[in-house]
Amino acid sequence: MEMSEHEFDDPLESRLALIERRLNRLRTMALLLLVLAGSTAILFVTQPSDIQSATTFVVQDSLGRPRATLGVAGGTVALSFYDDTGQLRADYGLSLDGRPGLLLMAADGAPSAILNTQQDGSPILRLMGANGEEIDLRPEGPDGTAIRLQHADSVGIVLRLSPTPALVPLRSSGVSPRR
Repeated sequence: MEMSEHEFDDPLESRLALIERRLNRLRTMALLLLVLAGSTAILFVTQPSDIQSATTFVVQDSLGRPRATLGVAGGTVALSFYDDTGQLRADYGLSLDGRPGLLLMAADGAPSAILNTQQDGSPILRLMGANGEEIDLRPEGPDGTAIRLQHADSVGIVLRLSPTPALVPLRSSGVSPRR
């Protein structure tokens, strides 16, 4: 039986060949790990974020018409709602000094009600009629147990609320000029 020349190789050459095979396997594994790490990084970078940012968001109906907007402009923020004709119908926002307000609009675009907070933090509700008449309602008195109803022509009435739970008719405190 003949022996091949490989069987009598130098032990140093055998060890060198073994190290080269192992090094090739390590290179292949390192390359695969690098490709896997790069793919994972790309997946994480391209995943959609839970937080979206913009100065204005527009919500559209199925026909592409704007129905609501949320936006920041001129230092104020507002959430506005539109009817199916595109007419503004409700607007909730913050003034420059951070006071909230709500505006309700009639179908013709005319304001019908405004609810705001005054500088002192008390609320005021202004109701507008179709004929342009305006009535303001606001709390009055140090304890807020009265409501002032005031007409645009400066005629006003104050209704005092009874501190007892019994049914007591509302009393008028008289007519006073608008301030």
